Amino acid sequence: ETTATTLASYEPMLIPGLLQTTDYARALFEFADIVPVTRIPAAVKARHERQTVLRKPDPPQCLFYLHENALRSQVGSAQIMHEQLLQLVFLTARPEIDIRVVPAESGPHGVWGSSFMLMGYQAHGPVVFVECLTTSLFLEKPRDLQAYKEVLSRLDRDGLGAGQSREWLANLASEFDKPKGGPDA
Repeated sequence: ETTATTLASYEPMLIPGLLQTTDYARALFEFADIVPVTRIPAAVKARHERQTVLRKPDPPQCLFYLHENALRSQVGSAQIMHEQLLQLVFLTARPEIDIRVVPAESGPHGVWGSSFMLMGYQAHGPVVFVECLTTSLFLEKPRDLQAYKEVLSRLDRDGLGAGQSREWLANLASEFDKPKGGPDA
């Protein structure tokens, strides 16, 4: 990740760690219950430090495909989701970050399995990173790379454009900002 020149990822269930707010990450670790409570602050800090790759002087060109289900699935409170979605909107203003929403009605894009990231490098060939609950895989075989590139191509076809995605994210952020059960509900 730190030496990649390009990052292209798909996340069907959660907002990717590189894009998570501190509060979202904390709520996610608390919900998942796989990190001891005493280690959650360190895990959140590590997640936040990973994001320095996006803030370095020459950041990679990033393309994030986020399935609608990942964006609608509430992690923590509505306020946490509101702030997380606003952060995504703000990140879309950066020229090196492209966030695309994959609408639920475009099909069952989660059928390929878990999330993945295709990383490109100047010094060597691309690598696909697949993270599972207890392990991670790095795939380099041409056959594997081609399969993931085809998934990205399909997501590009079925996902919203950059401007549409930004508007969609802003609208969803507003939905999380509305009081539940009030006169406007």
